[in-house]
Amino acid sequence: MKKLKVLVVAVMVALSGSVLAVGTPDTTAESYIIKIATRSNGVYTIFTNTVFDNLDGCDLINRGAFDDASTGAKSMLATALTASLSGLKVTLGIEGCLDIGGASGKTAPMINNVKVFIPVPVQ
Repeated sequence: MKKLKVLVVAVMVALSGSVLAVGTPDTTAESYIIKIATRSNGVYTIFTNTVFDNLDGCDLINRGAFDDASTGAKSMLATALTASLSGLKVTLGIEGCLDIGGASGKTAPMINNVKVFIPVPVQ
């Protein structure tokens, strides 16, 4: 089962290569994904066990968000789900703020890449 998890993570990281190539002005600390939420307006939010930097003055800093219409959205979601289910740490590249929708009109840091950290096995 452990080999299957490693294989799934490797495939997801390979598929998200185009997403990882995006330059980012800010990156979150290595952290664990604690929740992934979807909204009817097509916005995905990723919550981690660390607080997001708020360089752009977003309303919410306990999550990052991306729109399913953005380039690489499906790859970022697949990579985030894989990392979450495998218990692996991630960093999230963020730039700007995204309106997460709803009556509140709140914004969250906009995610533009997801990087998964795979531990090196000790020999």
